[in-house]
Amino acid sequence: MTTPAIDIENVTKRFGQLTAVDHLSLRVHSGEILALLGPNGAGKTTLLDMILGYTTPQSGSVKVLAGPPTEASGRIGAVLQTKGLLEDLTVEETLRMIAGLHRHSLPIPEVMEKAGVTAFKKTKVGKCSGGQVQRLRFALAILPDPEILLLDEPTSGMDITSRRGFWDSMTSWARGGGTIIFATHYLQEAEEFADRIVVMKSGSITADAPADQLGGTSTITGTWRHSQEPFEVLPEKTALDWDPAKRRISIRTDRSDQLANELLNHGWISNVQITQHGLENLLEGDPS
Repeated sequence: MTTPAIDIENVTKRFGQLTAVDHLSLRVHSGEILALLGPNGAGKTTLLDMILGYTTPQSGSVKVLAGPPTEASGRIGAVLQTKGLLEDLTVEETLRMIAGLHRHSLPIPEVMEKAGVTAFKKTKVGKCSGGQVQRLRFALAILPDPEILLLDEPTSGMDITSRRGFWDSMTSWARGGGTIIFATHYLQEAEEFADRIVVMKSGSITADAPADQLGGTSTITGTWRHSQEPFEVLPEKTALDWDPAKRRISIRTDRSDQLANELLNHGWISNVQITQHGLENLLEGDPS
C-alpha cells in the first residue's frame, strides 16, 4: 500500500476550553487536490497548522511524508493568511531574498513563470493588488520545490478574474505530481478545483468524498416494517439514523431511487420520502 502524503490519526487539539479539532482522522495521498470546506471556526486553520508543525495536538498523531511535520521542512510549502512581506522590496527582490534562506531553491525565473508574477516582478510589494500579493505568496511557497502545498483561504478578497488566474497557476503546478490541501469557504471553488472535498464543522469531519459525488447524495426517510432492526439487515457501511420508538429510519445514499425501490419491493419500508442534498446542506449541518 502506498504511504499517504499526510496521515492524521484521531487528532484532538484544544485551546483552553475550546476544542478546535476533535478526534479527527484524515489521509491525503500524493497528487490529490483536497478542499477543506467549512465555516469560520470549523477547525480548518488549526488542522493546517498541525500539518505544518506550527502547533501540536494533545492526542493523536500527524505524519507528513511518513515522518513528523517538523522533519518535512522544505518539502512542504504554504500560502497562509499572514503579513510579513517587506513592502519596499519588489516582487523579484523578495523572491531572491527568500531563496537565499533555503538550502535548495528553484531558479527564480522558473518560479516567477509558474506563479504568474513575471509581468509585475519589478513592482514593489506595497503597490501590489491583493491578487498579486497572493501570487507572490504562491511563488514563495514553491521556491524550495515542495511536494505538498497548504493554502489557507488563498483567494479571499480576490475578484473573479484574479481567482481564476490564481487557480490556473495552482492546477498547472499540481499536474507535476504535487499534493494540494486548501481551506476555503467558497463552494464553487471547492467543487471546481478539488478532486476531493472534506467538510468540517466544530472541529470534526462531517463529509468526505470525491468532489463530483459529494453534492449528489440523498436521504431516504420512511417507516421501517422489517421485524429485525435495520442495522441487522442493511449493509454494514450504510449511513443511517434509526428511531426504534417511532420505527422511523433515515438513510443517506448516492443511489436513492434504486435503494428505495429495493426496500419497497421487499416490504421493508413504507411512507417513503426522498430528499436531495447539495453541498449547501452539508455546510449548514443538515441532519437529514
